[in-house]
Amino acid sequence: MNKFPQKDLEETVHHLKNGGLILYPSDTVWALGCDAENEAAVSKIASIKGLSCHSPFVILVSNLKMLQYYVPQLPPKALNLIEFYERPMTILYGNSCNLPDMLKSEDGLVAIRFCREPFCSSFINAFGKAVVATLPVRKNEPVPKSYKEISDDIKNGVDYSVTYNRNAKNDGAPSTMVSLDENNELVFLRKG
Repeated sequence: MNKFPQKDLEETVHHLKNGGLILYPSDTVWALGCDAENEAAVSKIASIKGLSCHSPFVILVSNLKMLQYYVPQLPPKALNLIEFYERPMTILYGNSCNLPDMLKSEDGLVAIRFCREPFCSSFINAFGKAVVATLPVRKNEPVPKSYKEISDDIKNGVDYSVTYNRNAKNDGAPSTMVSLDENNELVFLRKG
């Protein structure tokens, strides 16, 4: 049996399907999210955060089939990392598809994390598509270590805030970030 409220799962999926913005506990920290394929929703997130419309964000997927929908030619080294690395790891991919260009960096890379956290993976599976996962902060604000530390401006700008895990604190550690160079060698960009 799940340890999170079924209502949270249902409401989260409902709002994602209707182009809404959500606040949710991710596999690293609290995150601001939306349907990663919905350009209008991604633009709303950029606006709430005070960023330009072209703001690459991390996206979360919950299973290998979903990841391959966005990155059909998965590099073998990336597959090995996903299978064996136990901490949250974001991998930058250059050969992505089915995502708005606004989620990609200037050099065309998209940051995707395979999420194993039970609540996140459950709602992403139920939704059936990738979900944006960006810090719920405006530029130069500190990373919130709990739901309570998220600013009211951000909370008031979303359509749904998950109730699950609101009282939990996290260490604020980001995911490890990795890219693959032109020789398909791993380049660690950030330690999580």
